[in-house]
Amino acid sequence: GSKRRTADLRSTDDKSSKLLSTDDEGSTRQTAYFRRRLDDAPTRRTAYLLSTDFRSPRTRSSTRVLEDVGFEVALARPVPHKNRVLSNKLSMTKIYEKIAGRQTWSYVFENDIAIVQNITLDEIVEYERVAREVMYLGLCRYGNDDFLETTNASIRGRPVYATRGNTRCLHAIGLSPRGAKQLVDFSKRDPPPRIDAGLLRDGVARRVVRGCYMDVVLEEYTRTHPAVVVRYDLQSHVRGHRGVFFQDRGRFASQILPETRRPAGDPG
Repeated sequence: GSKRRTADLRSTDDKSSKLLSTDDEGSTRQTAYFRRRLDDAPTRRTAYLLSTDFRSPRTRSSTRVLEDVGFEVALARPVPHKNRVLSNKLSMTKIYEKIAGRQTWSYVFENDIAIVQNITLDEIVEYERVAREVMYLGLCRYGNDDFLETTNASIRGRPVYATRGNTRCLHAIGLSPRGAKQLVDFSKRDPPPRIDAGLLRDGVARRVVRGCYMDVVLEEYTRTHPAVVVRYDLQSHVRGHRGVFFQDRGRFASQILPETRRPAGDPG
């Protein structure tokens, strides 16, 4: 009787094992199916486009550029402020706070962009695997190349570079949710100083005013959080502009500079 019970028990265990194995195979097939569905699903990323006038030619042009790449464009109005520099900084901060609450990377553009060479959203997303918190899709370099770092990565046969400071412009960047939160916190470390155009003649005031420009805040942030550059090998006809996007100042004038000029030596 004891041997029979043992045999029956083993038989039952064998059946359970077979059922469990079958369930595992079904689960594996189901997982593989959904993985294929995810792989086949189109890549989706939001591009926030800051603009004072959604119907302006510059906004329409920038929107077309981004949609041709594959972005889903979300137009964003600036935060009102009597000073354009601080309005820009507050507006960008508001967008970054939205990105911090999302699940995927998001991208932020100003409405004076053009593209150097066609690129797909899928290729841009590949840079997310290399970048940690932030990437430039276009930057304004100045000085020498000491700020550049080589990464061990290559994308589509091209080496990927990262930058630590010595870069300006805010016309095309990408942020992970973590990077967006860090950048917002970083930008709020010190209260923004009051900008007085008359004080710009004073050298000390120049150094203080620099902290009000969000692209300068980002520059300082990248000194400790290197930013990957999307297609650093590309250079537009605008001197110092590297990356796949550039500011087309030939068609669209700055909407910040007329009111308060940048400190001397700062590229606009």
